[in-house]
Amino acid sequence: MRFLYLNPAQLLKHILGLAQPSVGQFTLFYLWYVVPSDEAKRHAEEIKAFTYEVGSEVDFRALTCQDFFSSALGDLGAEHAAYLSYVGERYFPALQT
Repeated sequence: MRFLYLNPAQLLKHILGLAQPSVGQFTLFYLWYVVPSDEAKRHAEEIKAFTYEVGSEVDFRALTCQDFFSSALGDLGAEHAAYLSYVGERYFPALQT
């Protein structure tokens, strides 16, 4: 596959940098922002192909910013509700209910 949006060489550099005895086990997360488009669909296909190619040799996980915001950040508690509301309205209006 020819990669147009994903940069496998850069990801492999990060993997090699983390694959040191002093680091131990690691997970490389690829965080990306989805703008609904044909390009985003192609980007997702490239991520899937790269994930398949590295297989179980590397714990590589891709996550959209939208998924990260709606799942991981949603558990920060009431003390951060105002800030999360601001970030949601500014960057993720489609996720707001």
